[in-house]
Amino acid sequence: MRGIIVEKESTEQTTTALTTDISDLISNTELLTDSEYDELTSNRDAYIRPLGGTRQENLSKEEIYKLLNGYIPLRTMEEKKALTRLKCFKTWVRYINMDKKLFRFGGILTRVVWPDYIMLMTPKKDIVWSVQLQSSIIYVKPPKESVKEKEKAIKDKLYELYKSGQLKRI
Repeated sequence: MRGIIVEKESTEQTTTALTTDISDLISNTELLTDSEYDELTSNRDAYIRPLGGTRQENLSKEEIYKLLNGYIPLRTMEEKKALTRLKCFKTWVRYINMDKKLFRFGGILTRVVWPDYIMLMTPKKDIVWSVQLQSSIIYVKPPKESVKEKEKAIKDKLYELYKSGQLKRI
């Protein structure tokens, strides 16, 4: 049985936790090789910032609310622990950086390094960056199955109302 020791250095007191199985740390996360990661991050240097600011910096509060409609907010570290159960390369993540008070469109979740940060990738430009979990509110799109379940529940409720005579066909 393999075990590793993880030490947290960002606090005054150093705490040590023993993990008995390496699979606990990587769970269902798909990891990039070093060469794949280097290839993805090399595109970051070619970025030229627009003069008037980026689209996400020029959004109004109403536009941000519309963009976050249907997303699930993860505010506390306990809620953010759910990120470890999400499928990498299948989940779109948006976030608000609370230090800078900035909304970000986000990207595809590529790696979760719990409890420190997550790695996101933009599919159009293949740029990879990290998002610190402590200083961000994370928004995740619910799985399509849960959206279908909600739609089915609404349809069932409407059908019950129709059957009981409370809803009439026009």
